Amino acid sequence: MQVVKAFNLFIILCVSCTVGVVNADEALSAKEQLGRKIYREGSDGSQTEITTTLGFSGDSVSATAFACANCHGLEGEGKQEGGLTIPAITSQHLFAGTSLNSGAKKNYDESTLIRAITKGINSQNKVLSPTMPRYNLTTNQAQALLAYLKRLGSIGDVETGITDTEIQLATVLPLTGILTATGNLLKATLEACIADVNKQGLIYGRQIALVTLDSCRTNAEILASTKRLLSETKPFALISGYFPELTKDIYQLLLNEKIPVIAPLSFVPNENPAPSFFYFLPSYADQSRALVDYWLAQLPKEKDKSSARPKLAIVYSDRATDMAIVKAIRAQARRNALTTPTEIVLSQPSSKHDTSQLTQLKTAKPDAIFFLGNAQELKAFNLLMPQSNHQPILLGLLAMLGENVIAIPNLAATKLMLATPFNLYDPEMREFANLLARHSLSLQSPGLQRIACSAVNLVAEGLKRTGKRLSRTRFIHALEEIKNFPVEIMPPPLFDPNNRQGAKGAYILTVDMKTNTFSPISAWVTPTEAQ
Repeated sequence: MQVVKAFNLFIILCVSCTVGVVNADEALSAKEQLGRKIYREGSDGSQTEITTTLGFSGDSVSATAFACANCHGLEGEGKQEGGLTIPAITSQHLFAGTSLNSGAKKNYDESTLIRAITKGINSQNKVLSPTMPRYNLTTNQAQALLAYLKRLGSIGDVETGITDTEIQLATVLPLTGILTATGNLLKATLEACIADVNKQGLIYGRQIALVTLDSCRTNAEILASTKRLLSETKPFALISGYFPELTKDIYQLLLNEKIPVIAPLSFVPNENPAPSFFYFLPSYADQSRALVDYWLAQLPKEKDKSSARPKLAIVYSDRATDMAIVKAIRAQARRNALTTPTEIVLSQPSSKHDTSQLTQLKTAKPDAIFFLGNAQELKAFNLLMPQSNHQPILLGLLAMLGENVIAIPNLAATKLMLATPFNLYDPEMREFANLLARHSLSLQSPGLQRIACSAVNLVAEGLKRTGKRLSRTRFIHALEEIKNFPVEIMPPPLFDPNNRQGAKGAYILTVDMKTNTFSPISAWVTPTEAQ
């Protein structure tokens, strides 16, 4: 709160500045670009750290936590926060010589403005409130910041990845390794859908372009590829990037760049994502909760309160992803007043298991087993299941198990219920297949291909709503306002200023053990806590 007030004082200082505003139409110079980095990040990227002093203590802290853009916005547009009005500080508002600043009592020149920023002394030689941060800047840093403030919010202050004729999008996909075919398929699908959008006409004189880099396989390789993409390509937005696990390092990198991230291909989203993230896919956790709710809803109703509640067991590995899903399943079990599930932890599903755990599972006689893993792991576990006349329902996530789950012989289960985010039986998929066919492509991974193309269409709609004066901030606000955007194989994403998880829940499938085919058995199921 005090810091916000301090920035308000800074604006009061600057309103009267006599420094002239340069030609707003020209592209930013290298010096002005450096100033923009300081304005947005509180750092110039060098070894010379910018620090700031707050309050009476005299303690210095990194200015990265108090960057100008944090309060005043990337475009200097200002905002309302906590009942306070954080004023706009565009070049029109900030400097003298404009209609907004006529009548000011006393103007600033460059030296007094820098003194106010670094020493906290205003143009009338009065000491500003101690809540006003005092920034420790080198001469070069101060001059760069001043140069940029003259351009902030001007036509020439354009975002990375935008020219007069093009909007640069980018993605990272697995173009080498065991997922090469999937990566190349998604790359071709994105290119086809972008070509289809461009064919419909330019968006305020611009067409959409795409650059794709190989994400490789491991999280470390994905992080390295993303760093390279952002530093070399400098795109306007990232679309349908392959992030099977959006690690803290990858998330922080994208967050620091303040780049819009549209429909990342991940079932493990960051909790409470930043405004620049727009997730289409429901998380594994939300799919699991929906499946637990559906399973319980199909059971016969209890005749009286003394009837025993259904029993659930969870079988999972010690992978971090599995552990997070188990936490969600436990919570959903409690929400439905189930007893604590029996849990079997398989550290290495393909090797020998602790027989005491398997005996425990046999003794528990669960009504359902929620298995987390792939088809190969389920096949190995199925062989180890104790022989028993009691056969539970098997619950699982199709995105984890894969379609090969239907080929596992002699499953020790009476029925298989699988959660999936995709309704592949939607009649609109035929039209999508025709679009791909026009680009010599076919439906090979319908769910992911449709999500990728929907992401392209959402970006195009957001760009149209943003207008010719394009910026990331305005683009993000435009996406927030889009309602009931058709995705076809999923419910429309429900984005708003407080929600970046487009859909929560799943469709439920079963498997016909005789014909080895999937059959849908439910409409979209939203877990109870998300309703």
